[in-house]
Amino acid sequence: MAYRSMAVTEAEVQEAVNRHEARNAELLRLIESKGANASDRYQTEHHFWAYTQKDADGLAAELSKRGYLLLALAPGQDKDGTKYWNIEASFDRTLAEAASREVTEELVRLAGNFGADYDGWGVSI
Repeated sequence: MAYRSMAVTEAEVQEAVNRHEARNAELLRLIESKGANASDRYQTEHHFWAYTQKDADGLAAELSKRGYLLLALAPGQDKDGTKYWNIEASFDRTLAEAASREVTEELVRLAGNFGADYDGWGVSI
């Protein structure tokens, strides 16, 4: 988990998106190896980390406005005592859409607007 204290720059957005793209390609390969089709629709789960309750609440509210179903909004703490908030939200879309650069960039930017991090997506097959 990377701790952030201010909004992200364009370079940081693109760096984060590029990291996610590599992970997304591997995740799609793994999911398809289990028999799923990337063009089928699933409830995809998207994961975020915020570092204040206010930011977590704001991000959760914005995700809800955009049609996401909020699954989790919970505080946590690392071993070193750093506090954070876990936000998880689901959205009905194809696996290819969940893994797309467009969705990834949208969620990286949205998280950055709240001083949070987008940690990626997953799905139950």
